[in-house]
Amino acid sequence: TSAVARSQPLRAHTDADGSFRFVGVGEGAMLIGYPWSAEYSFPKPTTVGADDIVITVKRWRTIHGIVLDMDGEPAAGVAVQLGSVPFVHRRQRASVTTDDSGRFVFHRVLRGTPYAVMALPRKDADAGAQPGVVSGVEAGAEDVEVRMQKGLTIEGVVRGTDGEPVAGCQVTSTNVLTSDLKHPAWYVRPSTTTGEDGRFVLSVYAAGTVAHLAFRTLSDAKVPYFAETRSSVPAGTRDLDLRMERGVMLEGVVEGVEAARLKGLTLSAYPADANVRKSSATFKFNGKSNLFRLGPVHPGGHKIKPRMNRGGGLFFPREIKAWAPGEPVIIKVTRSWNLTGKILAKNPRGFVVSFDQPGSRTLSTKVSSTTGLFRIARLRDTPGTL
Repeated sequence: TSAVARSQPLRAHTDADGSFRFVGVGEGAMLIGYPWSAEYSFPKPTTVGADDIVITVKRWRTIHGIVLDMDGEPAAGVAVQLGSVPFVHRRQRASVTTDDSGRFVFHRVLRGTPYAVMALPRKDADAGAQPGVVSGVEAGAEDVEVRMQKGLTIEGVVRGTDGEPVAGCQVTSTNVLTSDLKHPAWYVRPSTTTGEDGRFVLSVYAAGTVAHLAFRTLSDAKVPYFAETRSSVPAGTRDLDLRMERGVMLEGVVEGVEAARLKGLTLSAYPADANVRKSSATFKFNGKSNLFRLGPVHPGGHKIKPRMNRGGGLFFPREIKAWAPGEPVIIKVTRSWNLTGKILAKNPRGFVVSFDQPGSRTLSTKVSSTTGLFRIARLRDTPGTL
């Protein structure tokens, strides 16, 4: 219980019958630690309160198994993951890789919890395979066989409202739902791009899963289309027909500051008319150019809102409300200023200073109760009322 005791603890080793003995232990002493063991799991430190102390330990278990590919052959170099059931809880998460004979082993596994073992398909060798999953595995299992099965696909075609195929459209499965929580189907995140004929094939899905698909054209696409989503698409669908509406790109420049100071600036575009179909877009500056390209968005009016986390000593307009199609968007940036001062009073406690600039919101700050100093940040370079 003292600094000396903590820095110089008493040590003892167990005998053949598991007994141990400490000599010269004072009141309030605590068993402060146990050695790491690959075979046993020790409880938390215990306060010494009796002459005879019984420490109950749990024996670690192992899980052995083998991974087979779609052809039933041992699969070497496969990542195998271990988790509790339901798998989404991620309790006792561990990962190993199969050896040349396709076998794997998990060490230091606790008893009393059912586990799920999942083998992730290799990128090239197991193309078209879905993750192999075995649920209800108990600690100490010696012959777990995980077999990867051929996965289902979702196929379809993406067209514009004029019926023309949309090439280069990125199709992503953003969420996979399943009624069986023991099957970690949410791990599957396939993505692909439509070909010249607008067709796509997404794989691989487990039977009974339902996917949420997102469609979007890239910013450099020849013909921009709105981003689309399609929910509750069953695995195995082969005739999905999606129509995308044509949009426009917002292009422009940020003036009044060098490109390097724009790093971290994000522009977001929203419809100016609430009745217009929602079509938002974002652009983030990398500090190499003042130019931006937002979209695709609805051809109607939009408002662009700048946002910069760091501030950077710059003042951005709150929003650019409208723009005409085909005309560049010009965003003018000015330097922001700080206003500092001091209240001359015997007791400045409770003072609040406000600064009002035309066209801007009023900014306020509390005055230091001890020095009377105040500081108002991020002001425009225009006169105001204090």
